[in-house]
Amino acid sequence: MGKQVVFWGPVHGQTGTTSNLMATACMIGLESTIRSLIGHTHGSYSILEPALLKDTLESLGTTFQISGLDALERLARNQRLTSLNVSDYTVPLLYQRLDLLTGSNHPADSIDHQGEWIDIFDQAKRGYDLVMIDVNSGLGQLNTVHMLQQSDMVVINLNQNAVLLDRLQEYQELTDLLKEKNCVFVLGQYNAHSKYTARNIARRYKFVQELYTIPHCVDFMDACNDHSVMEFLLRHRNVSSRHPNAPFIRDVRKLADAILKHTGIHSRLFCEKGA
Repeated sequence: MGKQVVFWGPVHGQTGTTSNLMATACMIGLESTIRSLIGHTHGSYSILEPALLKDTLESLGTTFQISGLDALERLARNQRLTSLNVSDYTVPLLYQRLDLLTGSNHPADSIDHQGEWIDIFDQAKRGYDLVMIDVNSGLGQLNTVHMLQQSDMVVINLNQNAVLLDRLQEYQELTDLLKEKNCVFVLGQYNAHSKYTARNIARRYKFVQELYTIPHCVDFMDACNDHSVMEFLLRHRNVSSRHPNAPFIRDVRKLADAILKHTGIHSRLFCEKGA
């Protein structure tokens, strides 16, 4: 049985949740031997597919129909979904390392699909070592709440916005989540020159436990727009410490390692190698 890691943020569009997931999942795919799956529950509104695939919007529409969540949902409703056929409806990004489960062709809140989606990701855990999912922000959708409850680990995506951080201190639902789940925090679009450094945030906001950063990186942002995220990481993952993108690569690698550690996958690989 694999592990399910959910990337979640309290607000939409501010914390870089999707880009954090993309960078981390691709880094894991490039630097580990495990078999991983990346997906999301945003319905038709996600930047995940355009950033990772070179398809046009028209061809992506066809992809949604013949693969991804919509196709697997049909299998689930017909009771033909198994852990063995999940991968048949994914797009391989790195052979035998990383697959993409494309999202639904419908808005996430337009249809009643939470039961099927939970079943799909549960079956995926049986066929992959690691399943990483980008879920809708906030706790307003039942689908998001259920995905968080089913996860083995939650990556909570924040930023350096003091208003957001202050509100989270009073977010009782988040406090309850932290009591139940294996969680780490990450500051997306991080600016090291801000007064609100990771160290100061961790000191001031006691609910923040293990804290990571993903720096703002213009070249990575351009790679997302150019449909070339994987190519960007392939070119940059061995850059020298003096390279301007080195902090981004370093911190993405740190978060990737933390996920493998917290899910126990590092330890499992260590044992399987007989070391």
